[in-house]
Amino acid sequence: MKQNMKNKTRLSWGNKLLLALIVALSCLITAQAQQITVSGIVKSSDDNMPIPGVAIIISGTAKGAVTDFDGIYNIQANLKDVLVFRYLGMTTKNVVVASAKMDVIMDSDSEDLEEIVVIGYGAVKKKEVTGAVAQVKSEDIEQFVTSDVAGALQGQIAGGVNVTASSGEPGEASNIQIRGITSLSGNNTPLFVVNGIPQIGDPGLAPNEIETIDILKDGASTAVYGSRAAAGVILITTKQGKSGQMSVDFNYTYGIQSLSDEATPLMNTQDQLFYEITRNSNTQISFAPLIERFPEWINNDNKFDDYVLNRSAEVKTYSLSVSGGAENLTYNIVGSLFDQDGSLINSNFKRYNGRASTTYKTDNWKIDGSIAFTIENRRRASSGLIVQAGRYRPFFPEIDPNNEVSEGSAVGGGFKHLQWP
Repeated sequence: MKQNMKNKTRLSWGNKLLLALIVALSCLITAQAQQITVSGIVKSSDDNMPIPGVAIIISGTAKGAVTDFDGIYNIQANLKDVLVFRYLGMTTKNVVVASAKMDVIMDSDSEDLEEIVVIGYGAVKKKEVTGAVAQVKSEDIEQFVTSDVAGALQGQIAGGVNVTASSGEPGEASNIQIRGITSLSGNNTPLFVVNGIPQIGDPGLAPNEIETIDILKDGASTAVYGSRAAAGVILITTKQGKSGQMSVDFNYTYGIQSLSDEATPLMNTQDQLFYEITRNSNTQISFAPLIERFPEWINNDNKFDDYVLNRSAEVKTYSLSVSGGAENLTYNIVGSLFDQDGSLINSNFKRYNGRASTTYKTDNWKIDGSIAFTIENRRRASSGLIVQAGRYRPFFPEIDPNNEVSEGSAVGGGFKHLQWP
């Protein structure tokens, strides 16, 4: 009796194990059956021609493929995965995987191709541009708080345009090069053209004045401007009024340029004394450390850079724009103030911009008129402040900027005749 029960128990466990193996194997076969190789041809709805170079990505993953010259693609995917088809000038299309053979028809993105691009000899549609032209729009420019038009282009144009900051001084213009250095002895600054009028150097426009910036990089596009455009051309189109109800916009931004406490690490009193004693012991310099003349300074440990550095420099912008008009007459008025403090004391840059433009249209005529002004006020820090901060020894007496003379010692010498600027 007991032997029969043991046999039944063993048989029962064996059946359960066999059933579990069958279920696991069927799940594995089902999972493998769901992953298939999806292939097909991507064509354009305009002419039914294959499109090479279309990027196909499985949604939610980094797995993808690209169509070949004949528009054919192959990609490993699971059933019910979403394939995302992307191509410049075409509307992005999402397709759910339902079979191994899937042909896709993509539609043209007419809005993107109908955009107007300004070039040297006029304005054409984006799809008709044959030269090397890049465009930056106003919404991209206004995201940056900068005093320089070139600074707003930094990092926004791929290929052929290099923008670098010339210095950290407030209001300093950036260096911009289009397709590298064009002259070893001449000027490598591109030609700025505002509303069709060539400028001398950077026009100093405010971001709220600009509608678009077009960068002409090839010789064909810049040929109309002659030798002045040897280093490239930057075409700036300012904002114009639009017919309809009057619109008033006001923007204010505030920022802080912060320097860390370790921005300019200097020696403390202990480090300075160790350096001077070691220097005198191992070199032919014979004069004794200054601390021997003024032993009362031994407990000082001061930093002069606190008097020359502005560790929280403010940057403020104010902009106001008014636009509107009727069907035949439109107007646009903008004004702005850019106010930036420098990282050195007594350094500041302010720029006031104003522009008023009107457009009058008839059946046969179009008249544009505008007037603008730019006022810049720049304060530069005294030369040698950073050098003096480095030379100031930490055991020197603390300086009071409110006093004209800093006393070093009652015994004479030291800072007896040091004048505070």
